[in-house]
Amino acid sequence: MLNIKTVTEQKTALQEACREFLDGWGNFINCIDFGHSVLNAEALRWMNEVPGQIQTAYTKSKKE
Repeated sequence: MLNIKTVTEQKTALQEACREFLDGWGNFINCIDFGHSVLNAEALRWMNEVPGQIQTAYTKSKKE
């Protein structure tokens, strides 16, 4: 049998995952030495766009 969570449980789990990602992201940014990294253009694009998208979604979910 499938374990289907309620919408509230799914939202709570997503908010927790977002919070964990954003905390981890902050630690990553504090630790990386961009002068010696081998990040390509796609990685840099992702780093510039995705965390902000997650922060926006997290903020919106907290208001609902």
